Amino acid sequence: MVEFRVNGMRCMFCAYRLKGAIRTIDPCLRVGIDLRTSMLSVEQPADVTTVERALKRLGQLAETALAGQGGITANQA
Repeated sequence: MVEFRVNGMRCMFCAYRLKGAIRTIDPCLRVGIDLRTSMLSVEQPADVTTVERALKRLGQLAETALAGQGGITANQA
């Protein structure tokens, strides 16, 4: 499992968009969202860099989410 801290993710709309971006890589990936902690978890992605690129492709939503306090960080568990 890989976890991403996405600063600025505070609503279900943001979570929905992020989850959709991950699923464009592989519709079978299991994606978890915790709005309270701003964490997004992806079970067994093929490539962490590809997941990060999918998140950044969201345009303004991703830029807003990535802009504050460190942006997206990945932790492999």
